[in-house]
Amino acid sequence: MVFSTPRLCGARLLLWFLFAAGCETESSGGRRVADGSDHSSGAKRPLAARCETIGRQLCLRDTAYAESRDGVTTVDRDWIVFGNASDSIDVLGDDGSLFSNNVGTDHDAARNNVSYFHGRLAHDGVVVITVSYLDRGSVVPYELRIRRQSAVRDPGFTPTGKWARFTIISAKPTDAFTVIPLSRTPAMPDAAAWTVMAIPYNVVLSGDSLYQVCRLPCVSPDTVVLREGARLTKRY
Repeated sequence: MVFSTPRLCGARLLLWFLFAAGCETESSGGRRVADGSDHSSGAKRPLAARCETIGRQLCLRDTAYAESRDGVTTVDRDWIVFGNASDSIDVLGDDGSLFSNNVGTDHDAARNNVSYFHGRLAHDGVVVITVSYLDRGSVVPYELRIRRQSAVRDPGFTPTGKWARFTIISAKPTDAFTVIPLSRTPAMPDAAAWTVMAIPYNVVLSGDSLYQVCRLPCVSPDTVVLREGARLTKRY
């Protein structure tokens, strides 16, 4: 499997394998995705005039900034979306975006990452989506359109279309953490399904404003409040 962006590596690659075995994906050169239109490799999609959340389709706008890590400069953002077992997740990026994620990445005919993803989740957990840009400058306004179809009716776990910025800082960059809507913690069957790394995330908020964060192996869970537009940093 070939990735066209350097972001999915090291501990992040290990996280990808935690999910890849349990996710059904559909990969092809083109697909009908979140906005109902066909997109193939090389398709160009500029930012829409309006970014609206309508029904199950979420529209999320943000700005990505260039960062240098290990001598490599990238322009990207990491997103957390919460999902139920059997959820269908469709994600569509804008012009020039490339996706990688922890549940299986779609590719074009040349095995390059593309700006869309479709998958069905095998279990409850977090979907970590990394959107990257090449040759777009150091500051990139962008948008994601996400459609999550679920048979589970749980207001505390349903995406609201709002998001917050949550940064996890740890003394060891290899430390792993769980991030879980607090209402889901009593029924959490597998910590690996909720695992993220110690980096900044945009979190797509559920109806629950309280989230449990815990460094693995989990000994002392921490509860944080995330609301629309919040920018929260936690050091562990």
